[in-house]
Amino acid sequence: MPLSAVTGKVILVPSSGKQRIRDVTIVDPLKGIAEYVLDEDEIKMYGKFNCQLILKYTNGQALSAHKFGFEVSQSLADQNIASLAEYYVDDFESLKALIIAMYDEETAILDELKAKFSDLDQIETKEGAQEKADTAEANAKAYTSEHAAKTDNPHKVTKAQVGLANVDNVKQAKKTEFDNHVNDTSNPHAVTKAQIGLSNVDDVQQASKIEFKAHDDDTTRHIT
Repeated sequence: MPLSAVTGKVILVPSSGKQRIRDVTIVDPLKGIAEYVLDEDEIKMYGKFNCQLILKYTNGQALSAHKFGFEVSQSLADQNIASLAEYYVDDFESLKALIIAMYDEETAILDELKAKFSDLDQIETKEGAQEKADTAEANAKAYTSEHAAKTDNPHKVTKAQVGLANVDNVKQAKKTEFDNHVNDTSNPHAVTKAQIGLSNVDDVQQASKIEFKAHDDDTTRHIT
């Protein structure tokens, strides 16, 4: 995108890990070309650089950030000797003591490595681990299938746990038997008139309310 009215920063993180923040030069604002040249210190470094280019518009309305990286190879002339440490020795005894101290340190490290490598025989191999995993998986599947096939309530579920604490363990009527009983009008329970409080009522035909009323209002039959 165009880089008019843009300020740029580049963040460089070399393999040493020390972050550097530098200004970039806008070479061609219309074509969107920005440039940064490594300084004298940076050009001497080698290894992987992790970088980020930040372009900020001066009006504050836009900001773009672009991550990238590059690698600088070490010169062949610099690869002959790798200096790890420097020591100043003023006499032979000091040199001797220094060498002994270094020897003792290396010996301790070597003993530690030997102790670690002595456990290699106990390290599980890939094939052995896979065999154990297959066996465990087969056992788990067998147990799962066996458990799923059980009908003897292996988890000891109670009727209270399923919300049936008040239900008695008695045989229930089938739906068809219940429907037949509901539709039965033949007094299946042999209810008697005494059971419903009509023991003194005779099984004779009664006059209807209309007949009783007509008789009661008949002044010809009811003469004082």
